[in-house]
Amino acid sequence: MNRADKRRKARELKKNMKMVNKLTPQQTKLINIAAMDKAKEIAHMKINQLVNLADRCMSAALMEKDWNCNEIKKIQLRITELFQEDTEKSNELERKNVNMSKVEKEVKNYIEELLEKGVTKKQALDDLVFKFPKLSKSMILNAYAKVKEEKETRITREKIVELAKKYGLDTDGKNKIANHLGATYSTISTYVSRWKITEAEIKEKNEIDDAVEEILDIIEEEPKEVKNKKEKLKEWDRKYNSSGKLAAEVKKNKEDKSMGNKLKILSMTVEGENGKYKVCEKGVELQNKGLTMFFENIEQLENFTKEYKHVFEMSK
Repeated sequence: MNRADKRRKARELKKNMKMVNKLTPQQTKLINIAAMDKAKEIAHMKINQLVNLADRCMSAALMEKDWNCNEIKKIQLRITELFQEDTEKSNELERKNVNMSKVEKEVKNYIEELLEKGVTKKQALDDLVFKFPKLSKSMILNAYAKVKEEKETRITREKIVELAKKYGLDTDGKNKIANHLGATYSTISTYVSRWKITEAEIKEKNEIDDAVEEILDIIEEEPKEVKNKKEKLKEWDRKYNSSGKLAAEVKKNKEDKSMGNKLKILSMTVEGENGKYKVCEKGVELQNKGLTMFFENIEQLENFTKEYKHVFEMSK
């Protein structure tokens, strides 16, 4: 719009305002009523156009999924019912000026409680409708689905395996895992199947945990028990490493062929949170990110730790 058009518009508006100011109150009222009726007519026409467009597109999308007309009609009818209820409830909440942020928080917390208890979807929705009667079913259903999905995204393969080591993978074990993670039995069963978590894997994980715990106990014994420690290390190797499923490397050395094969532990590597520990007869070596530390005995380690702490205290 150029300058001339703007001036022309301004003149027309000014002229129209003069005419409006000359109208009587009764005339103004009639014009307002007519204008409101016309606005409603236009709004209804636009809404109907939008509804028809949405119905047509939704029907097409469902037909692509091989839904028949009868199934689609039922869905459309249900959507209409939910829409009407949601509109009424929304207007009522707005009229009463309800603090929706507070209500949404309460709903979320209650849904999390229900999921923790492992109740079914139907029971959970019935409880929510009873506890929050001011909310529409569409509000409740959307809130439930959102919280449940957020809860399930926190489920990982590692978490299920860790809990399965404690509870097992039978029906009772899956129920306990589901309760612990705030999920349902069917959800956990689905993940177990999808991620191919087996009883054999859980058994192997438990064997590794037992082996690592036992080797750490042996390593942490007093230095004076060197001879006894060697025997325990040999026994540990016979007990765990024969299956070849342990996350520790054991090197074998044949000493005297005339006396048969004897097992001698030359070195052993155990991986932990702080890096890779290499255990040998002379001590323990720690490797992490290209750095190496070595201690011959517990006394050396304690002296090093003591000095390290002292330096930290000096820096305060």
